[in-house]
Amino acid sequence: MSRYCFATARLFLCVLVVSEFSITYSFGADGATLKWERTVAAAKKEGKLSLYLYQGDGELEAIAQVFQKQYPEVAVTTVTGRGNQPGPRIMAERRAGKYLADVYTGGPTTPYTVYYPAKVLDPVRSALAEKKK
Repeated sequence: MSRYCFATARLFLCVLVVSEFSITYSFGADGATLKWERTVAAAKKEGKLSLYLYQGDGELEAIAQVFQKQYPEVAVTTVTGRGNQPGPRIMAERRAGKYLADVYTGGPTTPYTVYYPAKVLDPVRSALAEKKK
């Protein structure tokens, strides 16, 4: 897997875990606090966070452990796999009506050749537009 893919995956998960800081930059402290509190409240209500991670990248698993320690009421589950292994699992879950993966990290091939054509990816355009405000 290329350095670019690893860097992108790390960046995405870091933004997820420490999004309060990026939101503060975009919206100011008050907006950041409110948005972060809503995000944490929703996570606590659901009670779990499922991370589908590229196997062998200990940094991502370490970030997940830090999140778990910071929010013990949210059970963090990590599912690891190499290469194209998570793709069939996520697609099988979707066919069964289960939307278990909250975050997926991996290479560019599976999202482009499997998830995008099946329309299982959530759009990020609105999230990016929100950050520009």
